[in-house]
Amino acid sequence: MFNFNVAVLMPTYARSEAIKDTLEACLDIYNKYNFDVYVFDSSGDDETQKIVYNLQENHKNLYYIRMCELIHLDCKWLDMIRGKYLKKKYDYIYPCGDSNSLTEFALDKIVPWLTKNVDLVNICDLAKINTTTEFHDPDSYFNSENCNIGQWAGAIYNFER
Repeated sequence: MFNFNVAVLMPTYARSEAIKDTLEACLDIYNKYNFDVYVFDSSGDDETQKIVYNLQENHKNLYYIRMCELIHLDCKWLDMIRGKYLKKKYDYIYPCGDSNSLTEFALDKIVPWLTKNVDLVNICDLAKINTTTEFHDPDSYFNSENCNIGQWAGAIYNFER
């Protein structure tokens, strides 16, 4: 196992089929890499909750967080990335959409960077997973075109509480 912990933060709203497909595709892979998955659900129904609870029977790395359905997306993102609902301390966070997941191929490329305790891993890089752009300071990243493309589903952030 790896000596770091990653929390995958996945907001969803009324997309139970999308979240089901995503979770079924990624949970085993994420567990292999010591990633926990948090589903932040603000749907008005219980379908997503049922799906997550069923998957939790076989996946201890999956957590369900119910949020108010009236909450604005920006507020949801802020609560997520602040770590407000996280169950334990994490070294990195990976905020992503409910239909985004990293493949094992991508994780094999990304994990070596996480072991170096970097501040940010840009995994989108203009949608070319097999290329890597190094940024040596936050300003360089946030002023690049990569920031717009990978603002959420394209970066893993070093996370300190």
